[in-house]
Amino acid sequence: VSATAAVDFGTKRGASTAAGVINGCGSVGAILGGTLPGLVERVVGPGVPVWNYVFAGLSLSMFAAALLLLPQWNTLPPTAAASRKAAKG
Repeated sequence: VSATAAVDFGTKRGASTAAGVINGCGSVGAILGGTLPGLVERVVGPGVPVWNYVFAGLSLSMFAAALLLLPQWNTLPPTAAASRKAAKG
């Protein structure tokens, strides 16, 4: 789904760049997903329930992402907006 959105919103000229950035963000997320619990355990100390802190951090980042994406909720790609406008007459 994200690659399709990259092509739609990136237009022909920037689609590959948009797809690459999205893919890179996914790779960084995978790296952090494997590294973050160990780093949190090192900070809070052994024996402390690490997952509470990890899930709290993930919840905060998800909320921040939702706030950043909220203005784009009903945005259409330029080609879809032009075709919808032409269809209405």
